[in-house]
Amino acid sequence: MICLDLGYLIFKGGQTNIESQPQKDVFYDAKTTIDDGNDADYIPIKIQLENIQLLYLNKEENWNELRLKQDSPSHLIKPITLTLDFFKSIHIDDTKIPIWKGNAEVSVIESHISDTRLFGFLQVIYTIPTPEIGQRDEKEVELNLLLKNKERPPSTKHTYETIEKMTPVKKILYEQIEEEEKQIELNKSNSPDQIVQLKFKFYISKIDILFQRALTDLSDDTEDFLRILLLSIHISAKKKLYDIEMNANLQDLLIIHEQFQRKDNEKLYLFSCDKNKKLLNINCLLTSATNPLFSSSPYYSIENNIQFELNSILLNIQLEALISIIQYTNNITNKLNHLSIQQIKQQQQKIIPAPSYD
Repeated sequence: MICLDLGYLIFKGGQTNIESQPQKDVFYDAKTTIDDGNDADYIPIKIQLENIQLLYLNKEENWNELRLKQDSPSHLIKPITLTLDFFKSIHIDDTKIPIWKGNAEVSVIESHISDTRLFGFLQVIYTIPTPEIGQRDEKEVELNLLLKNKERPPSTKHTYETIEKMTPVKKILYEQIEEEEKQIELNKSNSPDQIVQLKFKFYISKIDILFQRALTDLSDDTEDFLRILLLSIHISAKKKLYDIEMNANLQDLLIIHEQFQRKDNEKLYLFSCDKNKKLLNINCLLTSATNPLFSSSPYYSIENNIQFELNSILLNIQLEALISIIQYTNNITNKLNHLSIQQIKQQQQKIIPAPSYD
């Protein structure tokens, strides 16, 4: 059985009463703060989801008891907390501050996945029935094709009526195009400051995925096998009147083999990078040709400007470690292939031949 627990929701909003005494904030995990304007310029809306978790349970396990625990072999994803802070500006005409701002933060995401639980999880997914498309009678299909191809040509009266109806539509379209061109020229001459419609930030401190290997086939007696760590994920976006600015960066990505050690008794790092620099950094500036400032800085007549920066990567290739990873994946795929073959045979036994019409 698969259990997805969305936890419980905390919501609070409304304008802050400055004269009242400060109260303890239930959103103590959030590290983001307002960096544009004063607190009094915004109406805060705060949302928090706590204890979001994903479990795979065997038949004899009690889902209600296990979901109350913070850690168990059934937890594919341990409880996490999602915090969302939204701020609505009370000064809509002020171009110096964003109209809407949002900050999102996810606590540390930890996932401990054994090959036994992973196979059971995928087995449940595979057993979900998919909708089947019934076979239509060939004679019915041919009849529908003949009826479609046998359409009557439009009469002369109908053609004239269609032309008369199209004439005012074209006139309206031409007027709209002229109005848009005038507005663009007006914007070019005025060169107004772009209003920031939305500013959003998203942050995940760490994603820790630990793959475990069963000591005996399909058992919960496991040992740590492979760990994947993603450290410090930042995503920010700014939606303005004529463009969208985006930035995404990843501080570090580590792939650690838990079954092998180096000469200094440290774990074997299969993948790592320079700790003094960010592993990945992406900057995007998206706009369109209708932007009145399209030919000027910073666009220079480029609609989608994307900059991709990748830091130096250290790959440590160890033959025995790579072979063990291949064996781990092959063990799961072979079981899934055997499962899919059994399902095909069961479906073939359930198929009832369709009646034939002579």
